[in-house]
Amino acid sequence: MKITPVTTAAAVRKRLLKLIDECKSFHWATAWASESDVLDAALASDKMTFMVIGTHQYFTAPEVLDQCLDIHEVRVMHPNGGSTPIPRTLSLSPILGQRSVHVQAQALQP
Repeated sequence: MKITPVTTAAAVRKRLLKLIDECKSFHWATAWASESDVLDAALASDKMTFMVIGTHQYFTAPEVLDQCLDIHEVRVMHPNGGSTPIPRTLSLSPILGQRSVHVQAQALQP
C-alpha cells in the first residue's frame, strides 16, 4: 500500500471526501466538530457505523450537535475533559449565552 501524506487543510478535506465516497463503512472520532462539507458527507452517508464527537472546552459547534440529535450512530463525549460518555443532558447555555443545546448521551458501545 502506498501512503501519501496530506499536509494542508484542503488536501485533508479532499482526501476525507474521497475516502467517505469510496469506503464500505467507517468509524469516526473527533475531538471537536464544526460545520463542514466533510461532516455533511459523513452524516449523509449510510456507511458511517459509529461516530464520537468530543466537546472538551465547548469547542464543538452547537449546530453540529443539533445535526446529530437524531443520528443513532453518533455519541458525544463529556465536555470537562473526562473520557467518559455524558451520563446526563449536556447544556451549553452557560458558555453560549442564550443559545442552548441539549444532547441526550448514550453509553459508548463498540
